[in-house]
Amino acid sequence: MEATNRLRDFMFENVYTNPAAKGEESKAKEILVRLFEYYVKHPCKMPELYYRNTKNESVERCVCDFVSAMTDRFAIEKYKELFIPEVWRG
Repeated sequence: MEATNRLRDFMFENVYTNPAAKGEESKAKEILVRLFEYYVKHPCKMPELYYRNTKNESVERCVCDFVSAMTDRFAIEKYKELFIPEVWRG
């Protein structure tokens, strides 16, 4: 229990309420919104597991599951791949 409380305190101090992290929140939200909109329009671009689920669930639900499973780094890389021209990436 003590370790859980220490982890919780750390997360609030360094992640959830940290001014540097909060300053990036709107950028993160934009990435997630754009990825969600893209995959709703192009569900076949998702991995097969998520695309196959669109037969039983709504596309929006499947896209939400896919995007929510992404790590931060993977989401940023996908965003770059989909929306940033290659010559601008350096």
